[in-house]
Amino acid sequence: MSQLSVELIDPRRSRELRRSVLRPETAPGDPLPGDDLADAVHIGVLVDRRLVSTCFVYPDTCPWLPEVEPAWHLRQMATWPDDRGHGYAGAVVDYAIEYVRTRNARLLWLHGRELAVPLYRRNGFVDEGELFTDEEHAVPHLCMYQFLHLIPEPR
Repeated sequence: MSQLSVELIDPRRSRELRRSVLRPETAPGDPLPGDDLADAVHIGVLVDRRLVSTCFVYPDTCPWLPEVEPAWHLRQMATWPDDRGHGYAGAVVDYAIEYVRTRNARLLWLHGRELAVPLYRRNGFVDEGELFTDEEHAVPHLCMYQFLHLIPEPR
């Protein structure tokens, strides 16, 4: 039986997965967008200690809901192609939601690739606007967000 865990990981551990899945045109040693974010928190699903799915989150104001603070941004969601369909991506997203919720986030937002939109919807995200492409997003993306309930402080 496989051992599964979802945990915070060193960003270097997820770099090749993120590069291979999201930016295969990037050379293995080249920087990825977000590598320079000191306050990013990387999350991974490990199956028998092998990383199969990942993303990272960090505090960042949402461009279309700037009044909702604190807000966090979810980026670079990636799962190895052979590991898709087992719920690993959903486990990463669930962990990210709980992680930022415990940091008193009121909002978690993202730009989701068109193919990943159903995953985010299943995990409680709602759409903002229409699919788009731009300089940073060469494949179609959709702006999505989720309002989070604050966890009460212990008395």
